[in-house]
Amino acid sequence: MTRVRVKTSFLCLFTFGAILLNAQNNKNNTSGNQYLQAQQYATGIGAARDISKAVELYTGSAAENNTQAMIALGLLYQQGIQVKMDIPLAVDWFTKAAKQGDPQGWYQLGLLYKDARDKETRNFQKAYRYFRQAATAGSNDAVYALGYMHYKGIGVPQNYSEAVARFNKAANLPGSMYYLGLCYRNGYGVQKNETIARQWLQKALDHKFLAARQELDAPLPENSNQAAITEAQNIRQNVRRHFNTYNQYRKINHNVEAALIEGTYKGSIIRYDWSGQFALSITPLELEIKADSTGKITGTWKEADSLVLPLNASLTSDNLVFQKMDYLKKDHYNQRKPLKYQFETATLDWVVQNNQLYISGTVQMFSPRRNEPEKPLFVSLQKTSPPHQSLNNTTLNSITKQPLLKDAVHAYPNPFEDIINLHFTLAAPAKVHTSVSTIDGKVLYEHPAEPLSEGRYRLQVKPAQTLTPGIYLLTFRANEQTKVIKVIKK
Repeated sequence: MTRVRVKTSFLCLFTFGAILLNAQNNKNNTSGNQYLQAQQYATGIGAARDISKAVELYTGSAAENNTQAMIALGLLYQQGIQVKMDIPLAVDWFTKAAKQGDPQGWYQLGLLYKDARDKETRNFQKAYRYFRQAATAGSNDAVYALGYMHYKGIGVPQNYSEAVARFNKAANLPGSMYYLGLCYRNGYGVQKNETIARQWLQKALDHKFLAARQELDAPLPENSNQAAITEAQNIRQNVRRHFNTYNQYRKINHNVEAALIEGTYKGSIIRYDWSGQFALSITPLELEIKADSTGKITGTWKEADSLVLPLNASLTSDNLVFQKMDYLKKDHYNQRKPLKYQFETATLDWVVQNNQLYISGTVQMFSPRRNEPEKPLFVSLQKTSPPHQSLNNTTLNSITKQPLLKDAVHAYPNPFEDIINLHFTLAAPAKVHTSVSTIDGKVLYEHPAEPLSEGRYRLQVKPAQTLTPGIYLLTFRANEQTKVIKVIKK
Protein backbone atom coordinates (compact mmCIF):
# COMPACT_ATOMS: atom_id res chain seq x y z
CA MET A 1 0.00 0.00 0.00
CA THR A 2 1.08 3.57 -0.54
CA ARG A 3 1.62 5.82 2.45
CA VAL A 4 -1.33 7.39 4.22
CA ARG A 5 -1.74 10.90 2.91
CA VAL A 6 -3.39 13.62 4.91
CA LYS A 7 -5.51 16.30 3.31
CA THR A 8 -3.56 18.08 0.60
CA SER A 9 -4.19 21.53 2.03
CA PHE A 10 -2.48 20.43 5.25
CA LEU A 11 0.74 19.24 3.64
CA CYS A 12 0.96 21.43 0.53
CA LEU A 13 0.66 25.15 0.01
CA PHE A 14 -2.40 26.13 -1.98
CA THR A 15 -1.53 26.83 -5.61
CA PHE A 16 -1.52 30.23 -7.20
CA GLY A 17 -3.96 29.01 -9.81
CA ALA A 18 -6.53 28.29 -7.11
CA ILE A 19 -6.11 31.74 -5.61
CA LEU A 20 -6.66 33.33 -9.00
CA LEU A 21 -10.39 32.67 -8.83
CA ASN A 22 -10.65 34.37 -5.45
CA ALA A 23 -9.19 37.53 -6.87
CA GLN A 24 -12.17 38.01 -9.18
CA ASN A 25 -14.22 39.11 -6.17
CA ASN A 26 -11.87 42.07 -5.64
CA LYS A 27 -11.29 43.20 -9.22
CA ASN A 28 -13.36 46.37 -8.81
CA ASN A 29 -10.92 47.95 -6.35
CA THR A 30 -7.28 48.95 -6.69
CA SER A 31 -6.01 46.37 -4.25
CA GLY A 32 -8.00 43.62 -5.93
CA ASN A 33 -6.86 44.69 -9.40
CA GLN A 34 -3.22 44.68 -8.35
CA TYR A 35 -3.64 41.27 -6.77
CA LEU A 36 -5.35 39.88 -9.89
CA GLN A 37 -2.57 41.21 -12.11
CA ALA A 38 0.04 39.79 -9.74
CA GLN A 39 -1.62 36.38 -9.97
CA GLN A 40 -1.49 36.52 -13.76
CA TYR A 41 2.23 37.31 -13.71
CA ALA A 42 2.89 34.68 -11.01
CA THR A 43 1.05 31.87 -12.78
CA GLY A 44 1.59 32.81 -16.41
CA ILE A 45 -2.18 32.65 -16.91
CA GLY A 46 -3.37 35.73 -18.77
CA ALA A 47 0.12 37.27 -18.94
CA ALA A 48 3.72 36.22 -19.56
CA ARG A 49 5.16 34.83 -16.34
CA ASP A 50 7.21 37.45 -14.51
CA ILE A 51 7.81 36.82 -10.79
CA SER A 52 9.56 40.17 -10.26
CA LYS A 53 6.49 41.98 -11.59
CA ALA A 54 4.25 39.72 -9.52
CA VAL A 55 6.16 40.56 -6.33
CA GLU A 56 5.89 44.28 -7.12
CA LEU A 57 2.12 44.06 -7.60
CA TYR A 58 1.61 41.77 -4.58
CA THR A 59 3.51 44.29 -2.46
CA GLY A 60 1.35 47.14 -3.72
CA SER A 61 -1.81 45.19 -3.01
CA ALA A 62 -0.53 44.16 0.45
CA ALA A 63 0.17 47.82 1.22
CA GLU A 64 -3.58 48.35 0.89
CA ASN A 65 -4.24 45.55 3.42
CA ASN A 66 -5.07 42.79 0.93
CA THR A 67 -4.36 39.73 3.08
CA GLN A 68 -4.38 37.36 0.09
CA ALA A 69 -1.47 39.34 -1.36
CA MET A 70 0.35 39.09 1.98
CA ILE A 71 -0.11 35.33 2.03
CA ALA A 72 0.99 35.02 -1.60
CA LEU A 73 4.20 36.91 -0.76
CA GLY A 74 4.72 34.67 2.25
CA LEU A 75 4.41 31.57 0.05
CA LEU A 76 6.85 32.95 -2.50
CA TYR A 77 9.52 33.64 0.11
CA GLN A 78 8.85 30.42 2.03
CA GLN A 79 9.29 28.22 -1.02
CA GLY A 80 11.90 30.31 -2.82
CA ILE A 81 9.77 30.37 -5.99
CA GLN A 82 12.07 32.28 -8.37
CA VAL A 83 12.99 34.55 -5.49
CA LYS A 84 15.57 34.02 -2.77
CA MET A 85 14.12 31.89 0.03
CA ASP A 86 13.63 34.04 3.10
CA ILE A 87 11.84 32.30 5.98
CA PRO A 88 11.84 35.33 8.34
CA LEU A 89 10.25 37.44 5.59
CA ALA A 90 7.67 34.71 4.92
CA VAL A 91 6.83 34.62 8.62
CA ASP A 92 6.47 38.40 8.60
CA TRP A 93 3.99 38.39 5.71
CA PHE A 94 1.90 35.54 7.17
CA THR A 95 1.83 37.31 10.53
CA LYS A 96 0.66 40.57 8.92
CA ALA A 97 -2.20 38.70 7.21
CA ALA A 98 -3.15 37.03 10.47
CA LYS A 99 -3.18 40.33 12.37
CA GLN A 100 -5.49 41.74 9.69
CA GLY A 101 -8.00 39.07 10.70
CA ASP A 102 -7.30 36.42 8.03
CA PRO A 103 -7.10 32.96 9.70
CA GLN A 104 -5.20 31.71 6.64
CA GLY A 105 -2.21 33.70 7.93
CA TRP A 106 -2.11 31.72 11.18
CA TYR A 107 -2.72 28.50 9.26
CA GLN A 108 0.16 29.12 6.86
CA LEU A 109 2.43 29.86 9.81
CA GLY A 110 1.45 26.50 11.26
CA LEU A 111 2.29 24.76 7.98
CA LEU A 112 5.59 26.60 7.72
CA TYR A 113 6.80 25.40 11.12
CA LYS A 114 5.36 21.89 10.80
CA ASP A 115 6.62 21.04 7.33
CA ALA A 116 10.00 22.83 7.36
CA ARG A 117 12.71 20.51 6.09
CA ASP A 118 15.53 22.11 8.06
CA LYS A 119 15.61 21.37 11.77
CA GLU A 120 16.35 24.95 12.71
CA THR A 121 13.02 26.12 11.32
CA ARG A 122 10.88 23.07 12.05
CA ASN A 123 9.06 23.53 15.35
CA PHE A 124 6.03 21.35 16.03
CA GLN A 125 5.08 23.22 19.20
CA LYS A 126 4.94 26.52 17.32
CA ALA A 127 2.97 24.86 14.53
CA TYR A 128 0.38 23.63 17.01
CA ARG A 129 0.01 27.08 18.58
CA TYR A 130 -0.53 28.74 15.20
CA PHE A 131 -3.03 26.08 14.10
CA ARG A 132 -4.92 26.70 17.32
CA GLN A 133 -5.02 30.44 16.62
CA ALA A 134 -6.22 29.74 13.07
CA ALA A 135 -8.91 27.40 14.37
CA THR A 136 -10.09 30.00 16.88
CA ALA A 137 -10.29 32.50 14.01
CA GLY A 138 -12.51 30.14 12.02
CA SER A 139 -10.22 27.93 9.90
CA ASN A 140 -11.69 24.47 9.50
CA ASP A 141 -8.44 23.24 7.94
CA ALA A 142 -6.67 24.24 11.13
CA VAL A 143 -9.18 22.28 13.24
CA TYR A 144 -8.30 19.21 11.20
CA ALA A 145 -4.58 19.98 11.58
CA LEU A 146 -4.99 20.07 15.37
CA GLY A 147 -6.71 16.69 15.25
CA TYR A 148 -3.89 15.28 13.14
CA MET A 149 -1.26 16.51 15.61
CA HIS A 150 -3.16 15.11 18.61
CA TYR A 151 -3.61 11.80 16.78
CA LYS A 152 0.13 11.39 16.32
CA GLY A 153 1.37 13.34 19.32
CA ILE A 154 3.26 15.91 17.24
CA GLY A 155 3.96 19.15 19.10
CA VAL A 156 1.43 18.22 21.77
CA PRO A 157 0.84 15.21 24.04
CA GLN A 158 -0.67 12.35 22.05
CA ASN A 159 -4.39 12.01 22.76
CA TYR A 160 -6.86 10.11 20.58
CA SER A 161 -9.89 11.56 22.34
CA GLU A 162 -8.74 15.11 21.61
CA ALA A 163 -8.08 14.09 18.00
CA VAL A 164 -11.57 12.60 17.59
CA ALA A 165 -13.19 15.75 18.98
CA ARG A 166 -11.43 17.88 16.37
CA PHE A 167 -12.02 15.46 13.51
CA ASN A 168 -15.73 15.54 14.36
CA LYS A 169 -15.68 19.34 14.37
CA ALA A 170 -14.07 19.35 10.90
CA ALA A 171 -15.97 16.31 9.66
CA ASN A 172 -16.71 17.94 6.30
CA LEU A 173 -13.05 17.53 5.32
CA PRO A 174 -11.91 14.25 3.68
CA GLY A 175 -8.92 13.94 6.01
CA SER A 176 -11.15 14.09 9.08
CA MET A 177 -13.45 11.49 7.56
CA TYR A 178 -10.50 9.18 7.01
CA TYR A 179 -9.08 9.53 10.51
CA LEU A 180 -12.49 9.12 12.11
CA GLY A 181 -12.69 5.86 10.18
CA LEU A 182 -9.34 4.77 11.59
CA CYS A 183 -10.33 5.77 15.13
CA TYR A 184 -13.58 3.80 15.04
CA ARG A 185 -11.92 0.81 13.39
CA ASN A 186 -9.08 0.62 15.93
CA GLY A 187 -10.87 1.85 19.03
CA TYR A 188 -8.62 4.92 19.26
CA GLY A 189 -10.39 7.46 21.47
CA VAL A 190 -13.80 5.89 20.79
CA GLN A 191 -15.46 2.51 21.15
CA LYS A 192 -14.57 0.18 18.30
CA ASN A 193 -17.32 0.10 15.69
CA GLU A 194 -16.61 -1.46 12.30
CA THR A 195 -19.88 -0.25 10.78
CA ILE A 196 -19.31 3.41 11.66
CA ALA A 197 -15.65 3.07 10.68
CA ARG A 198 -16.55 1.89 7.19
CA GLN A 199 -19.12 4.65 6.79
CA TRP A 200 -16.48 7.29 7.49
CA LEU A 201 -13.89 5.59 5.29
CA GLN A 202 -16.36 5.36 2.43
CA LYS A 203 -17.17 9.06 2.79
CA ALA A 204 -13.48 9.85 2.60
CA LEU A 205 -13.11 7.69 -0.50
CA ASP A 206 -16.12 9.40 -2.10
CA HIS A 207 -14.19 12.66 -1.62
CA LYS A 208 -11.17 11.17 -3.43
CA PHE A 209 -9.14 10.45 -0.28
CA LEU A 210 -7.53 7.37 -1.80
CA ALA A 211 -5.88 6.04 1.35
CA ALA A 212 -9.39 5.15 2.53
CA ARG A 213 -9.58 2.47 -0.18
CA GLN A 214 -6.48 0.80 1.25
CA GLU A 215 -8.03 0.64 4.69
CA LEU A 216 -11.40 -0.55 3.39
CA ASP A 217 -9.60 -3.40 1.60
CA ALA A 218 -7.59 -4.39 4.68
CA PRO A 219 -9.27 -7.38 6.37
CA LEU A 220 -8.24 -6.24 9.85
CA PRO A 221 -7.27 -2.90 11.43
CA GLU A 222 -3.74 -2.32 12.68
CA ASN A 223 -4.83 -2.66 16.32
CA SER A 224 -6.10 -6.25 16.12
CA ASN A 225 -3.17 -8.34 17.38
CA GLN A 226 -4.32 -9.32 20.86
CA ALA A 227 -1.53 -11.88 21.15
CA ALA A 228 1.04 -9.11 20.62
CA ILE A 229 -0.63 -6.91 23.24
CA THR A 230 -0.48 -9.72 25.82
CA GLU A 231 3.09 -10.72 24.98
CA ALA A 232 4.23 -7.09 25.07
CA GLN A 233 2.84 -6.71 28.59
CA ASN A 234 4.85 -9.74 29.71
CA ILE A 235 8.02 -8.41 28.07
CA ARG A 236 7.63 -5.01 29.69
CA GLN A 237 7.07 -6.61 33.11
CA ASN A 238 10.31 -8.59 32.75
CA VAL A 239 12.16 -5.45 31.74
CA ARG A 240 10.87 -3.61 34.79
CA ARG A 241 12.30 -6.37 37.01
CA HIS A 242 15.76 -5.79 35.55
CA PHE A 243 15.61 -1.99 35.51
CA ASN A 244 14.16 -1.50 38.98
CA THR A 245 16.16 1.40 40.41
CA TYR A 246 13.23 3.81 40.52
CA ASN A 247 13.32 6.78 42.88
CA GLN A 248 16.87 6.00 44.07
CA TYR A 249 19.98 8.05 43.43
CA ARG A 250 22.56 5.79 41.79
CA LYS A 251 26.13 7.01 41.65
CA ILE A 252 27.95 6.42 38.38
CA ASN A 253 31.58 6.96 39.29
CA HIS A 254 33.22 3.87 37.82
CA ASN A 255 34.30 2.99 34.31
CA VAL A 256 33.41 0.11 32.06
CA GLU A 257 35.49 -1.23 29.20
CA ALA A 258 33.50 -1.00 25.98
CA ALA A 259 34.69 -4.51 25.08
CA LEU A 260 32.61 -5.93 27.93
CA ILE A 261 29.42 -5.22 26.00
CA GLU A 262 30.62 -7.19 22.98
CA GLY A 263 28.62 -10.24 22.06
CA THR A 264 25.30 -11.54 20.80
CA TYR A 265 22.02 -10.25 22.21
CA LYS A 266 18.62 -11.76 21.54
CA GLY A 267 15.16 -10.51 22.35
CA SER A 268 12.26 -8.67 20.78
CA ILE A 269 11.27 -5.41 19.13
CA ILE A 270 7.72 -4.23 19.87
CA ARG A 271 5.97 -1.86 17.49
CA TYR A 272 3.32 0.34 19.07
CA ASP A 273 0.55 2.62 17.90
CA TRP A 274 0.93 6.38 18.23
CA SER A 275 -0.06 6.35 21.89
CA GLY A 276 2.50 3.70 22.80
CA GLN A 277 -0.28 1.75 24.54
CA PHE A 278 -1.29 -0.85 21.95
CA ALA A 279 1.32 -3.33 20.71
CA LEU A 280 0.80 -3.83 16.98
CA SER A 281 3.45 -6.49 16.38
CA ILE A 282 6.41 -8.22 18.01
CA THR A 283 9.43 -9.35 16.01
CA PRO A 284 12.44 -11.38 17.23
CA LEU A 285 15.55 -9.20 17.26
CA GLU A 286 19.24 -10.10 17.41
CA LEU A 287 22.15 -7.70 17.86
CA GLU A 288 25.79 -8.49 17.17
CA ILE A 289 27.95 -5.93 18.96
CA LYS A 290 31.69 -5.39 18.55
CA ALA A 291 34.08 -2.83 20.01
CA ASP A 292 37.50 -1.87 18.65
CA SER A 293 40.56 -0.77 20.59
CA THR A 294 39.35 2.85 20.63
CA GLY A 295 36.01 1.92 22.15
CA LYS A 296 34.04 2.48 18.92
CA ILE A 297 31.06 0.18 18.76
CA THR A 298 29.81 -1.40 15.55
CA GLY A 299 27.62 -4.36 14.78
CA THR A 300 24.57 -5.73 13.05
CA TRP A 301 20.86 -5.33 13.70
CA LYS A 302 18.97 -8.46 12.57
CA GLU A 303 15.21 -8.90 12.62
CA ALA A 304 13.54 -12.25 12.04
CA ASP A 305 11.82 -11.04 8.88
CA SER A 306 15.24 -10.78 7.15
CA LEU A 307 15.88 -7.10 7.87
CA VAL A 308 19.65 -6.75 8.40
CA LEU A 309 21.22 -3.37 9.10
CA PRO A 310 24.71 -2.21 10.12
CA LEU A 311 24.85 -0.19 13.31
CA ASN A 312 27.24 2.26 14.93
CA ALA A 313 26.92 3.31 18.52
CA SER A 314 28.68 4.80 21.51
CA LEU A 315 28.63 3.65 25.08
CA THR A 316 28.06 5.59 28.26
CA SER A 317 28.02 4.26 31.79
CA ASP A 318 24.39 3.21 31.46
CA ASN A 319 23.34 3.76 27.83
CA LEU A 320 23.99 2.40 24.37
CA VAL A 321 23.52 5.38 22.04
CA PHE A 322 22.90 4.61 18.36
CA GLN A 323 24.09 6.99 15.70
CA LYS A 324 21.59 8.01 13.02
CA MET A 325 20.64 4.87 11.11
CA ASP A 326 18.39 4.33 8.09
CA TYR A 327 15.69 1.75 8.70
CA LEU A 328 13.40 0.18 6.07
CA LYS A 329 10.15 -1.40 7.19
CA LYS A 330 6.69 -2.37 5.98
CA ASP A 331 3.67 -1.76 8.16
CA HIS A 332 -0.12 -2.00 8.09
CA TYR A 333 -0.40 1.00 5.78
CA ASN A 334 2.59 0.12 3.60
CA GLN A 335 2.51 -3.61 2.99
CA ARG A 336 3.90 -3.72 -0.55
CA LYS A 337 6.94 -1.49 -0.28
CA PRO A 338 8.93 -0.73 2.87
CA LEU A 339 9.28 2.90 3.88
CA LYS A 340 12.49 4.55 4.96
CA TYR A 341 12.80 5.74 8.54
CA GLN A 342 15.69 7.04 10.61
CA PHE A 343 16.70 6.32 14.17
CA GLU A 344 16.66 9.92 15.33
CA THR A 345 16.61 9.26 19.05
CA ALA A 346 17.82 5.77 19.95
CA THR A 347 19.26 5.59 23.42
CA LEU A 348 18.91 2.18 25.06
CA ASP A 349 19.60 1.51 28.73
CA TRP A 350 21.83 -1.37 29.77
CA VAL A 351 22.10 -2.97 33.17
CA VAL A 352 23.65 -5.99 34.85
CA GLN A 353 21.39 -8.11 37.03
CA ASN A 354 22.42 -11.50 38.48
CA ASN A 355 25.48 -11.52 36.23
CA GLN A 356 23.32 -11.09 33.12
CA LEU A 357 23.53 -8.06 30.83
CA TYR A 358 20.27 -6.61 29.54
CA ILE A 359 19.62 -3.85 26.98
CA SER A 360 16.25 -2.15 26.76
CA GLY A 361 14.55 1.08 25.81
CA THR A 362 12.30 3.04 23.47
CA VAL A 363 13.44 4.04 19.99
CA GLN A 364 11.87 7.13 18.43
CA MET A 365 12.06 7.01 14.65
CA PHE A 366 11.67 9.83 12.16
CA SER A 367 10.10 9.64 8.71
CA PRO A 368 12.00 11.73 6.12
CA ARG A 369 9.13 11.19 3.69
CA ARG A 370 6.48 12.56 6.01
CA ASN A 371 8.94 14.92 7.69
CA GLU A 372 7.69 14.02 11.15
CA PRO A 373 8.26 11.55 14.02
CA GLU A 374 7.07 7.99 13.61
CA LYS A 375 5.44 5.47 15.93
CA PRO A 376 7.63 4.31 18.82
CA LEU A 377 9.48 1.01 19.02
CA PHE A 378 10.45 -0.77 22.23
CA VAL A 379 13.53 -3.00 22.35
CA SER A 380 14.25 -5.71 24.93
CA LEU A 381 17.45 -7.78 24.67
CA GLN A 382 19.56 -10.12 26.79
CA LYS A 383 23.18 -11.06 26.15
CA THR A 384 23.38 -14.71 25.11
CA SER A 385 27.06 -15.14 24.15
CA PRO A 386 29.86 -15.12 25.01
CA PRO A 387 29.21 -15.73 28.73
CA HIS A 388 29.03 -12.36 30.43
CA GLN A 389 32.01 -11.33 32.57
CA SER A 390 31.20 -10.73 36.18
CA LEU A 391 30.45 -7.08 36.84
CA ASN A 392 29.74 -5.29 40.07
CA ASN A 393 30.14 -1.85 41.53
CA THR A 394 33.78 -2.45 42.48
CA THR A 395 34.93 -3.86 39.14
CA LEU A 396 33.28 -1.45 36.71
CA ASN A 397 35.86 0.22 34.46
CA SER A 398 35.33 3.25 32.04
CA ILE A 399 32.85 3.35 29.37
CA THR A 400 33.38 6.84 28.19
CA LYS A 401 36.20 9.29 28.29
CA GLN A 402 34.08 12.20 27.08
CA PRO A 403 34.22 15.29 29.31
CA LEU A 404 31.10 15.91 31.40
CA LEU A 405 29.64 19.34 32.17
CA LYS A 406 29.43 19.41 35.91
CA ASP A 407 26.53 21.86 35.86
CA ALA A 408 24.47 19.81 33.35
CA VAL A 409 21.12 18.35 34.37
CA HIS A 410 19.36 16.21 31.78
CA ALA A 411 15.84 14.72 31.86
CA TYR A 412 14.76 12.17 29.24
CA PRO A 413 12.81 10.84 27.48
CA ASN A 414 10.73 13.94 27.01
CA PRO A 415 7.83 13.32 26.34
CA PHE A 416 7.87 10.37 28.76
CA GLU A 417 5.52 7.46 29.39
CA ASP A 418 5.95 6.40 33.04
CA ILE A 419 9.57 7.07 33.97
CA ILE A 420 11.81 10.15 33.77
CA ASN A 421 15.58 9.55 33.74
CA LEU A 422 17.42 12.40 35.46
CA HIS A 423 21.20 12.67 34.99
CA PHE A 424 23.35 15.17 36.84
CA THR A 425 26.92 15.69 37.99
CA LEU A 426 27.97 17.24 41.28
CA ALA A 427 31.28 19.10 41.37
CA ALA A 428 31.19 19.02 45.19
CA PRO A 429 29.11 17.41 47.94
CA ALA A 430 25.57 18.79 48.14
CA LYS A 431 22.11 18.14 49.49
CA VAL A 432 19.95 17.17 46.52
CA HIS A 433 16.18 17.48 46.37
CA THR A 434 13.95 16.46 43.44
CA SER A 435 10.24 16.94 42.86
CA VAL A 436 7.61 16.73 40.13
CA SER A 437 4.67 19.10 40.21
CA THR A 438 1.83 20.39 38.06
CA ILE A 439 2.09 23.75 36.33
CA ASP A 440 0.06 25.33 39.14
CA GLY A 441 2.44 24.02 41.80
CA LYS A 442 0.75 20.88 43.12
CA VAL A 443 3.55 18.46 44.15
CA LEU A 444 2.98 14.94 42.80
CA TYR A 445 6.35 13.38 43.60
CA GLU A 446 9.09 14.42 45.98
CA HIS A 447 12.47 12.93 46.86
CA PRO A 448 13.52 14.42 50.22
CA ALA A 449 16.81 16.28 50.38
CA GLU A 450 19.64 13.76 50.54
CA PRO A 451 23.36 14.48 51.00
CA LEU A 452 25.37 13.21 48.03
CA SER A 453 29.11 13.25 47.44
CA GLU A 454 30.90 14.61 44.36
CA GLY A 455 30.25 12.56 41.23
CA ARG A 456 27.84 11.66 38.48
CA TYR A 457 24.37 10.39 39.34
CA ARG A 458 21.28 8.93 37.78
CA LEU A 459 17.76 9.03 39.20
CA GLN A 460 14.84 7.22 37.60
CA VAL A 461 11.78 9.18 38.67
CA LYS A 462 8.58 7.19 38.78
CA PRO A 463 5.72 9.00 40.58
CA ALA A 464 3.58 6.72 42.73
CA GLN A 465 0.39 8.00 41.16
CA THR A 466 -0.55 7.68 37.50
CA LEU A 467 -0.13 11.01 35.75
CA THR A 468 -2.58 12.25 33.15
CA PRO A 469 -1.12 13.46 29.83
CA GLY A 470 0.10 17.02 29.99
CA ILE A 471 2.97 19.30 31.03
CA TYR A 472 4.69 18.94 34.43
CA LEU A 473 7.61 20.65 36.15
CA LEU A 474 10.59 18.59 37.32
CA THR A 475 12.51 20.63 39.90
CA PHE A 476 16.10 19.72 40.76
CA ARG A 477 17.84 21.50 43.62
CA ALA A 478 21.43 21.04 44.83
CA ASN A 479 21.99 23.19 47.92
CA GLU A 480 20.90 26.66 46.71
CA GLN A 481 21.10 25.96 42.99
CA THR A 482 17.78 25.10 41.29
CA LYS A 483 16.92 23.92 37.81
CA VAL A 484 13.33 23.53 36.57
CA ILE A 485 12.69 21.34 33.53
CA LYS A 486 9.37 21.13 31.69
CA VAL A 487 8.49 17.48 31.00
CA ILE A 488 5.56 16.17 28.99
CA LYS A 489 3.57 13.08 29.92
CA LYS A 490 2.33 11.24 26.84
